[in-house]
Amino acid sequence: MTQVWTQAERKALLEAARRQIGQLARSSPMPRLPLGCAEIDDCLKGGLTAGALHEVAAADHRASPAAWGFLLALARVAVSARGGTIVWPLGKRAGDFGVPYGPGLKAFGIEPSDILFIRCRTREDALWTMEEALRIGGIGAVAGARTPRMDLTASRRLQLAAEASATPIFLLRTYKDDAASAAATRWRVHPHKAARDGFGFFSAPRWHVALERVRGGRTGEWVVEWNHDALCLRIPAGLRSGALPASGARSAA
Repeated sequence: MTQVWTQAERKALLEAARRQIGQLARSSPMPRLPLGCAEIDDCLKGGLTAGALHEVAAADHRASPAAWGFLLALARVAVSARGGTIVWPLGKRAGDFGVPYGPGLKAFGIEPSDILFIRCRTREDALWTMEEALRIGGIGAVAGARTPRMDLTASRRLQLAAEASATPIFLLRTYKDDAASAAATRWRVHPHKAARDGFGFFSAPRWHVALERVRGGRTGEWVVEWNHDALCLRIPAGLRSGALPASGARSAA
């Protein structure tokens, strides 16, 4: 015989379920994804939160390619620790600086076969794709760009979906985008003069990054570079002393 629940009983069951979920969440801390730079990982309390939304903002329009590069570096570090495919929703039209390029991805240790690109017709399709990819789980990360007019509610949905599956999502924020967001971290990226080898040839990309927002951690500012051989981020030895508190940055509770 089917049991019929009253409205009050349904409410009580839901409240009990919420309390149980909250207790489980508190007893099982979210995994961390160390970046390999002790100074930065210390500010992040051990590394990036695995199940969270992380935003990378370009300092200005010209810094957008640099911001994309740093976002790829973060995604590669995450996938190195987790394994799995990167799901990358693409808009109907290419951005001002084009679409991801195979040889460029390989410079970060990412094979084209490691990424699932999904062409989306509308911003709603792109948001739906990101959220569903996170909720399905079993992937390495979600990467892409914030959709036009993305609001706080949309970012909260992505954050909750990331938490539920312990899967990171990395989104590029344009320099004009000042909308509120539920992101756990926000990085502001400026391009920096690249490292050169003994023959004067380009050897490693470098970025000037400011950790402007971090939930439960400390903000900071560094020059970092991508190590092609070890496939990780590092702070150049000669610039290690340049790590300074980011001016105007703030921690997020």
